[in-house]
Parts: sequence; C-alpha cells; structure tokens
Amino acid sequence: MNISSLNTAVNRAVNNAVTAPPANTPKRSEETPKPEVVAAVQKKANVDAENLQQAVARANEFLKPINSGVQFEITDDKKVVIKLVDKTTGETLKQYPSESMLKIAEALQGLLDEQA
Repeated sequence: MNISSLNTAVNRAVNNAVTAPPANTPKRSEETPKPEVVAAVQKKANVDAENLQQAVARANEFLKPINSGVQFEITDDKKVVIKLVDKTTGETLKQYPSESMLKIAEALQGLLDEQA
C-alpha cells in the first residue's frame, strides 16, 4: 500500500459523500457574500450527514489492515477531521484541522450568525 493509492481511496470516499452545488450557482469573486447567500449555497450543497458518516467509516475500514494510525472523524457541525494516532497509546499526534482552528472557525461562524 503506498501513499498514492491511499490518497486516491480517501478522495474517492469523500467525493462519493459530498454532492457538489449546482453548476449555475453564481460566483461572487470581488464581493463578500451575504450570510444568507452563504447559507443558501451550503443548503444546496446538501451534504448528507449519513453519507458523510458512511464515507468516513469506509475510509477508516480501508485503513485498518495497514495499521496506519490514521483516523477520520466528523465533528458535530459536519467538518471532517483527520488524526494521526499513536497505535500503542491512543494519543493523538497530529490533527488536521487543529483544535484551535476548529475553535476559530466556530467563533467566526458565530459572528456570521449574529450578523444575519
């Protein structure tokens, strides 16, 4: 098992779980989108939590035989987190995005929700 085939399998699992927004979604390159526009686009993306959970489970199942220590998780707000875990101690060695970035994203989302 090499990194390339692992990367391909992870990408396939994620792509199968996420439905892209419609092609006719307008792009606003120079303006900051309004929160209600962002919410509408996110709703149209229709990331089904069950499909996402299944994709994460398949990715974790795929990684079991190679005893890699890589784990995929989904946060309560449907963000995918990738962890590198020490197999002997269970300690998280690395996490992407980091806990601090997840907290920053949550705080920013709270500010956007307040403005809406």
